[in-house]
Amino acid sequence: MNIEKKTINFLTRDECANSKVVFENLYEVIKEVSDLYCIDQINVDDLSSQDFRTGYGTPTILVNDEDLFGIPKPEPAAPT
Repeated sequence: MNIEKKTINFLTRDECANSKVVFENLYEVIKEVSDLYCIDQINVDDLSSQDFRTGYGTPTILVNDEDLFGIPKPEPAAPT
């Protein structure tokens, strides 16, 4: 039986002070079920300005493009 892994998007940016510890904690949890999930670390500064994920603060964890804590999908961030 081949089970398709679900991707978890971990949104971060270079200057995010909390990303390191949150990613380490997420990784510790996910490694227990690594046959079901994989983590895709995404620097939001590298995303298109039209991408809704730029509207989240960092760090943010998305599963199936939905915030882990139920925060509604934002509009893309205003260009800087």
